[in-house]
Amino acid sequence: MAKPNLAKFRRISNVENTGQLIISSFFSKNTKPKELPFAELCGSVPDELEVDSNLPSPAKRQKCCDDSDVVPVQEIAGSISARTLEKIKKFSAYHDVNEQLECVDISRTKVIESRKRKKEINLFGAWDSKQDSSVLSDKGECSTLSPSKNPTKTTDCSVSSSNSIVKYTPLEQQVLELKRQHHGMILMIQTAYKYMFFGEDAEIASRVLNIMISQNHNFLTAVIPTVRLHVHIRRLVEEGYKVGVVNQTETTAVKAAGENKNAPFTRELAHVYTKATLIGDDVDPLSQEGEFIQGGTVASYIMCIAESAETVSNSQQKSTHLAVVAFDPSTGETVYDAFEDGPCREELEQHLEHLDPAEILAPHSLSQETERLVKCSHARVERLEDDLYNFTNALVQVASFFSGHGDSESNSPKFQAMTDLPPLTVVCFSVLIHHLKQFGLEQALRADGLRSFASDSRYLQMDASVLRNLEVFRSIVGSHKGSLFWALDHTRTKFGSRLLHEWLSHPLRDLTILQSRQEAISELLHSESPVVHQLQELLDGIPDIDRGLTTCIHQRCGPSSLYAVLQTLGKLQTDLQSLSALAEQDLQSSLLQDLIKNTVQLLSNIQPFLQNLNPMAARNGDKTKLLHDYSAFPAVTKRLEQISAVTRQLQDLKPGITRTLGLFRFDYVTVSGQEFLIEIKQNQKKSIPSSWRKISETKQVVRYRSPEVDTCVKELNRLREHLVVDCHAAWLSFVTEFNAHYFAHKKAIKNIAILDVLFSLVEVAKQESYCKPTLVDMEETVINIEKGRHPVIPLLFSADDQFVANDTELKLQTLSEEFFEPVNRDAIFLTLAVKKNNSVKWLLWLEGIILELDFTV
Repeated sequence: MAKPNLAKFRRISNVENTGQLIISSFFSKNTKPKELPFAELCGSVPDELEVDSNLPSPAKRQKCCDDSDVVPVQEIAGSISARTLEKIKKFSAYHDVNEQLECVDISRTKVIESRKRKKEINLFGAWDSKQDSSVLSDKGECSTLSPSKNPTKTTDCSVSSSNSIVKYTPLEQQVLELKRQHHGMILMIQTAYKYMFFGEDAEIASRVLNIMISQNHNFLTAVIPTVRLHVHIRRLVEEGYKVGVVNQTETTAVKAAGENKNAPFTRELAHVYTKATLIGDDVDPLSQEGEFIQGGTVASYIMCIAESAETVSNSQQKSTHLAVVAFDPSTGETVYDAFEDGPCREELEQHLEHLDPAEILAPHSLSQETERLVKCSHARVERLEDDLYNFTNALVQVASFFSGHGDSESNSPKFQAMTDLPPLTVVCFSVLIHHLKQFGLEQALRADGLRSFASDSRYLQMDASVLRNLEVFRSIVGSHKGSLFWALDHTRTKFGSRLLHEWLSHPLRDLTILQSRQEAISELLHSESPVVHQLQELLDGIPDIDRGLTTCIHQRCGPSSLYAVLQTLGKLQTDLQSLSALAEQDLQSSLLQDLIKNTVQLLSNIQPFLQNLNPMAARNGDKTKLLHDYSAFPAVTKRLEQISAVTRQLQDLKPGITRTLGLFRFDYVTVSGQEFLIEIKQNQKKSIPSSWRKISETKQVVRYRSPEVDTCVKELNRLREHLVVDCHAAWLSFVTEFNAHYFAHKKAIKNIAILDVLFSLVEVAKQESYCKPTLVDMEETVINIEKGRHPVIPLLFSADDQFVANDTELKLQTLSEEFFEPVNRDAIFLTLAVKKNNSVKWLLWLEGIILELDFTV
């Protein structure tokens, strides 16, 4: 009997195809469908029509040539075995899934390649605040995250024949709401003992942090452990991202006793970090030696720039009025200035070169000249709305902010000086305050800590080209080695290194202060008093307490950090007080005596704070046992009394448990953190009442809790978690009380930094052929140098290399006005130029070091 030819079916619109719907359901849900006859699966086929099968190409059969070859459906059903049909189903499902995955991979690859070409990565506006803060869902690309109100999975990859509404889990709904509220940043969301990234946040985290990414329900997710939080935050912000940390605000015991025990844990944005705001124990913990990990030697400023509106609106006007305010969140130092700048923006370039900001706050509207300089900076640029740069609103905000601090009353001279600043400067302060509030770092911005950039006539102002050409901070090849700062920096502390950097960037012109520093360096160099050696040893091993104090004022310090700061300050106060009497006898320098005496007085209030702290609890971070005396905090004492009452109740239950078990003596046991367990042997468990709840069991013993003990333990856990909250409030109050002496402690640290810099210059003076220059106050400006040597070149070359010393004799009368343009005409005794052999020689006096630079005219 000849085998019948199998028809190749082509589906048309009027085919009744209920079987195909069941097969599609099988492919999509990956479940076994109900067994149906093949005729019912295929449906009825009209005569004289060619119909294609829905099966993939390997399962297709040959097409009939004419109508006479069409075989009835019943004969086709009878000729195909059940095993063949099962293989077709498996192959079709596998083929469909592969096509779907391949389509998703191709689409995702296209997205990444297009973004690499544009060099823009936009995570809800996280990379550039000017971009729209939305998730990528371009036409023709598969979207992995759709935070719309009624989200649907939409795809042009021909995976599904119809759209289906996505059902988000409660956690995913919470994530979508957090992204709507806090767009423009990468969110790290706490879930138990880990932090998770969702959607495009997970894709960026996977690429930057080199961690695994996986599909979890509707979102791509990536996970990091809590203990590595500070490491991953630092890596993300170094790439230029803004990172938000979302923490759980509920505990298990408190939630179990509340009304929303079936809802997910509430989560709120706790901290926001950028490159300049890495402050707090989460991102800057203490090492085992008590040293702050990220204590840098250079300040990390956030600089706000404001430009006159006339210049922005008039493109023909090249010169402009500018104002800058730079704030270092890690030290609390604030520098401000307002100036008129030319077409090349030399003044703005000078400020950028001196301050070297890590972040720049700028409006969307800037002149082309200013915009060019801002973009050339290596700092992260944050674009803010132009409405924030309104002077009227800015004045109100600045006045309310500084009058609200206890250190600045509205009628004080410092507050009046704030309101008398130029309008653009007031605008910069207002924008900076608005920006810092989202990070919670505005508390360190105080009127007492402000410093003008250029108004003080005691310092020499050098422009950016002078700093570069003289290689003050970086060599001509751009490295730290080979610069003047590299040659002079022998400091032992990081805050001392930052002070030396400030001295070199603003050379002092005050002859009296310069001579007092020379006397101090000379005495430290030649004195044989034991005080000098003890002062030098005092500087060894001091952590960066300057940044530690600022971390405390931001209330981002943990118990271990505060204890390290208090312990260091207490040791400094004790050691200097023991040296003060001997220093008055042996030291002749008034500067050294004043530094020691003033530091002891400024740190006189440290001991009461240090004595009230429990060192062991501070090192372990246990805030419930942190203070020796909680009498000033009635909420904590009341909670401790309640805990004691519940503990006594548990002890009172022991006699009844002893009688129930028929024992002579009984005591609770604690296993794996489970307290107040009733432990009995396996052969005695028949006497246990049925109402007792079994907690754990081994081959030898069984552990239970009676209903009364269980109730008391739940109440005890609830009270303990409330105690943690109350102790945290007491901790914040303790830190606030300590912060009331912030500026006194900062001045004390500044004195220690001055000592460190003086000892650093002593190390320089010990080198070969260094001498003490003589500074004289006379009408005629003269510089005489015999056998002068460059301070850096001998350090870069070996002793065998020959270096020819030079004698220099310069007088003011030898200057040629045709070629002389001093950096500052008021500082003519510090900057000289000589015309000789068609060249100009510049000499600068920088803290006892003479630099010279030759160039052809």
